[in-house]
Amino acid sequence: MKGFLAWRKSKGFDPGTTLYTDRVILHNFFNRLKIDNPVKEVPKLAKFRKRPVAYPDADLKKFFGACTDWDRAFFSLLLATGLRKGEMRTLEWSDFDLARRRVTVTAKPQYGFTPKDWEERTVPLTAEVVAILKKHRKKEASSPLVFSSPQKKDSLASPAYLHDRCKYVADLAGLNKEEWHLHRFRDTAATRWLRAGIDVRTVQSWLGHESLATTQKYLEPSRDTEKALSRMKLPF
Repeated sequence: MKGFLAWRKSKGFDPGTTLYTDRVILHNFFNRLKIDNPVKEVPKLAKFRKRPVAYPDADLKKFFGACTDWDRAFFSLLLATGLRKGEMRTLEWSDFDLARRRVTVTAKPQYGFTPKDWEERTVPLTAEVVAILKKHRKKEASSPLVFSSPQKKDSLASPAYLHDRCKYVADLAGLNKEEWHLHRFRDTAATRWLRAGIDVRTVQSWLGHESLATTQKYLEPSRDTEKALSRMKLPF
């Protein structure tokens, strides 16, 4: 770990939340076992968290304009629910209650998938997204998976395929593909919910965050708010 930290520092990398968390987990693990703790010699890391970035509506309109039907179903659901990549990959049609407009994230032992923090949750869907999913289901009815591999219908789509698909659609839409990532759709979903006036506790539940502080990082002013501020004049 000390060597890895030194290597990261030499490359100019920030410690990052994941490395911070790994150190804490390992430190607690050795302490709980009450054996020699090699992690105690590793310097404590600053918890670094990047500010989330949401895609503006104008860019999203271009992106979805370049989507195929499959792309539209996948990215619409991603944007509407803020599900994580692993949750999207392992979704089955049995996870949906389209009549009540709900999707439930559940553990999938058959795919080796467990929700982060072991927390299953239910996220509501809009009527618009339900209509897109019903259209998608007619084409994917042969597989229990909602978004199966294009090569093999009963297999999970690979993370690389989904990553490349996001980049491909962005490039096709004339957008900078380097700025398009699957996780940023989750950031965008959270930001849109909060700006729409949905309370932060509800958004925390929908995102499956263990900590409210993690959800609060999405409480950023919109560009419209900044425009309104620019119209305010000094009183003299």
